[in-house]
Amino acid sequence: MDYRRGRTPSLVGVGLLILAGSGAAQRSSPHFSTVHVPYAAEVAISDKPASPVLGVQPRVPRTHWLEGGLVGGVALGIFGGVVGHAVCTNSDVRQTCTGPTLGSAVLGAGVGFVTGALIGGQFPKRE
Repeated sequence: MDYRRGRTPSLVGVGLLILAGSGAAQRSSPHFSTVHVPYAAEVAISDKPASPVLGVQPRVPRTHWLEGGLVGGVALGIFGGVVGHAVCTNSDVRQTCTGPTLGSAVLGAGVGFVTGALIGGQFPKRE
């Protein structure tokens, strides 16, 4: 076999890659858009420090994250327990189903709490 025959095209390809200039996407654009952040502008003109370490905490709107978490946790906890018990009782092995039922209920409650809290956190409380 002659191994030199396959080397020439690959060397030419590597040479072309080395000598190639930068593409249009790699060039930096002189027109960068700026992002307007109202909170940063308010802090810049305020004479109060914005850091919680220095004593002033930014006002965070209250949401329904806890209610959503509790509803989701209870609902998916019950659903997980029922599904875990059904899967365990349909098994061919005779065993107690308390452990798998409680385990699937706790797993379902954890997933439900996190999901419900994320959904409930999107709804602000009326003050």
